[in-house]
Amino acid sequence: ISRTRYNRRTRQYSGAVLKDKWRNNICQMALFYADDSSSVSLQLGRIVLNKISGVGYIDGMSVQVRPASAFAIGGFAGYEPGWQYADFQSNLHKYGMYLSYERGEFRSLRVQSTVAAAAEYHSSTVSRQFTYLQTTVSNGARWQIYQSSTIEINSDWRKEKTGKSVNLSRM
Repeated sequence: ISRTRYNRRTRQYSGAVLKDKWRNNICQMALFYADDSSSVSLQLGRIVLNKISGVGYIDGMSVQVRPASAFAIGGFAGYEPGWQYADFQSNLHKYGMYLSYERGEFRSLRVQSTVAAAAEYHSSTVSRQFTYLQTTVSNGARWQIYQSSTIEINSDWRKEKTGKSVNLSRM
């Protein structure tokens, strides 16, 4: 998934504003290994973790192991792309682990739930630490209930700023 834009101006306004310029934003580009019969799956590249949507995009990798048919354990590590143009940057690191439960069929009653612990670091400074819960219960195309919540774990400068060790940031 990518977005491409080409700007062509009648003249060059300055050294920073060129007459012709291509802008290519790679939103998602990855290698996937995800076989339903395998107990291991892997993602490598610019990925978005659908089981943990609160993490957003990362340039990195995700590994998932399925020890039982309904459960999966996974982990991820990588860098957050630049927010404005999705450029690669290496100063914001993201790490985390999750446990996922899935039971049922897409055409009938299906339950999917993920609990995760994740952290973001700006260089070596803690930017954000949180736990995440996402649950979907659906009955085919007839109805679906979706819930996600994030609990921030405040330490260092975040604890000083908020005055709290823990706070609910999204529900």
